[in-house]
Parts: sequence; structure tokens; C-alpha cells
Amino acid sequence: MKRVPEPDLMEQKEQAYAYANADFSNSNELFLEKLFESCSITDETKILDVGCGDGEIPIEIYKKTKSKITVLDG
Repeated sequence: MKRVPEPDLMEQKEQAYAYANADFSNSNELFLEKLFESCSITDETKILDVGCGDGEIPIEIYKKTKSKITVLDG
């Protein structure tokens, strides 16, 4: 899964609305699948997610593992 970083924070409302309404469910599902294949995450695991966006990924991780997750987004 190739990620394309944004060059700057969104400057126009239309950009923010488009991002907020985008469907990332397929890429999030693939990311979570690969994460759980490669990492052992338990309820004692501590995770820091910097740039978590809407938090969908850490929420799903928590649902499956009850791990301790700190999230941060700009």
C-alpha cells in the first residue's frame, strides 16, 4: 500500500470536506490486516499514533486488542 503524503495542511474548505468524506475503509482494512500479521499486539501493548486522522485505525486496534493507545493529529 503506497501512501502519498500531503505537501501542506488543507488550506481550503473543499479540501477538508473531500478528505472528511473520503472512504478509506479498504486501505484501513488492508493496513490492519498487515499490522496484525506482523506485530503481536495485546492489551498490555502501548501504541502512539501520530497523524491518526479521524482515528478509525486506532479505534479498530482497540476493539480487537484493548491495547493502550495515544493518538495525536494536527
